[in-house]
Amino acid sequence: MKRLNVWEVVDRKPSDHPITTTWVFKIKCDHNNNITEHKARLCAQGFHQIEGLDYLKTFSPTGKISSLRLLISHAARNNYSFHQMDMKSAFLNAPLEEDLTLAIPDGIDEDRGRMVLQLHKAIYGLKQAPLAWYNHLAKWLKKARFKCSIADPCVFYRIESKPVWIYVHVDDLAIFGPDLTLFKQEIQNAFDMKDLGKAELLLGIKVNHFPKGFSLSQEHYIDKLAEEYEIKSLPPSNTPLKPNIQLSNATKDEVRAFKELRINYRSAIGALNYISLNTRPDITFA
Repeated sequence: MKRLNVWEVVDRKPSDHPITTTWVFKIKCDHNNNITEHKARLCAQGFHQIEGLDYLKTFSPTGKISSLRLLISHAARNNYSFHQMDMKSAFLNAPLEEDLTLAIPDGIDEDRGRMVLQLHKAIYGLKQAPLAWYNHLAKWLKKARFKCSIADPCVFYRIESKPVWIYVHVDDLAIFGPDLTLFKQEIQNAFDMKDLGKAELLLGIKVNHFPKGFSLSQEHYIDKLAEEYEIKSLPPSNTPLKPNIQLSNATKDEVRAFKELRINYRSAIGALNYISLNTRPDITFA
């Protein structure tokens, strides 16, 4: 926070309405599902922000999966490298346009009643933080002579002697090209980027590299989903339901019993849809 000048401690003004914070803890795993990192992040409680006062625009584009598949296919056809880079504390690099303050969190020895943290950069949890980061990264990429795709605002490309294509997903960058050395040097001079080398695990997708292409799988993602919904021990089935089954409206007792199971049905459908879009189109109509 200090290194990136995210905030400064200032006297609280009568017009300030400081946003409170919370700690979020996360475990990161590699492509083999081994724990690689324990993270603790101070986040703003953005649900306290007031629209029109603390923020205006919040929408930030997210790359299309179809764009990623197209770039992977293009790289395989042309024998390009497919690497991955991770931006460390991405949001903390993005300047804020709004005048925002945070309440003094635990760990900072200041008078909580008299002092606040004046934000200079976006912090995780703010409603406008993803947009601020996207705008900051896009501005730098355009300054580095990259163009933004008209089909996907999260795809950037630079067609020179050594062309480079970039797929952006928040703080994850998938990069493609015959020689990525120069671009890596450029972006690491501008940001604190972690070079992960050949892409191995991107957005829950495991990537295998071969001399003539790539293969994609989501085995660990699927296993984790099966464990979450306690279906790992179920026998395989050729059809989702028995043939010619007649469905009827659930009774009140059946609805009550289903709710007691506390199954997030919509979340499960979303996860299955994500799998079908990435690596298993065969389950789309199952």
